[in-house]
Amino acid sequence: MQFTNREYFLFVVVTNYLTIISGVLFLLAFILLGLLALRVTRVFGVKTHWPLLFLGPVGAIMYSVYTIVHGGGPSGSKEAYALERWVAYGAFLAGGLLCWWGVYRFHRSLDGLVREGRDVGKKYG
Repeated sequence: MQFTNREYFLFVVVTNYLTIISGVLFLLAFILLGLLALRVTRVFGVKTHWPLLFLGPVGAIMYSVYTIVHGGGPSGSKEAYALERWVAYGAFLAGGLLCWWGVYRFHRSLDGLVREGRDVGKKYG
């Protein structure tokens, strides 16, 4: 089945651009969150696991690059294509898990700070 020019533009070109944009936005969001966690670590001396927020989105970027490179179909052997898929999806999964763990640890750190603030407020307020 052959795509028309309009279908190719819609299903291939637009999708590839949206993949790039979403990967970059995902990366920027977690970099900003990582910078915030780094600042909380430095100011309050709380362990936030901020490096995970920088490393996690790398899997999403690898997956985005893989999707764009193979947007037109596999270019090599089926075995190599399957291995590349496993690497891309595995990186995406690992990156997602790293991001989840980083956000979880950062949230737990902030909860501790909020509890300390409430205790101080009750004691002196």
